[in-house]
Amino acid sequence: MAEAERRLVHKPRWLIDFEAALAHAIPVHPHLLSAAKLLLLTPLFYLGLSESVPELASPWVLLPAFGVFAALDYLDGVVARGRGLESGFGRVFDRVTDYPVLLLFAAYAYASVPRLPLALKLGCDVLLFVLFLLGRGSMENRLRTTLS
Repeated sequence: MAEAERRLVHKPRWLIDFEAALAHAIPVHPHLLSAAKLLLLTPLFYLGLSESVPELASPWVLLPAFGVFAALDYLDGVVARGRGLESGFGRVFDRVTDYPVLLLFAAYAYASVPRLPLALKLGCDVLLFVLFLLGRGSMENRLRTTLS
């Protein structure tokens, strides 16, 4: 089945062209984009959320940092697909680099978010990751992103 036929939601031509141009304009390997999420932003979130560094606890720091995290998460896939660098390792590495931040936010939200929705979100995310590892889920599945 062709890729366009497998999509749950149609991707407009302008977006396909934009992502292709973006992929070729970014001179970094997609694994480095994923690693930046893990090695740079995860510690920043930890230091900000734990208030170990009070200057990082500000929403004016954490919200833009989360925007950068989301952008890197988007770009690693765009670069991998656009430059023909997709791999099984890359797909798993991308997801694995998301989990420390997911767990960090869950731990800090634990006191203020009802436990049932938090547990359902984490359980669903783990289930989707296991299904992905077993080959029963696709990167085209945006259910995980929507739930997040």
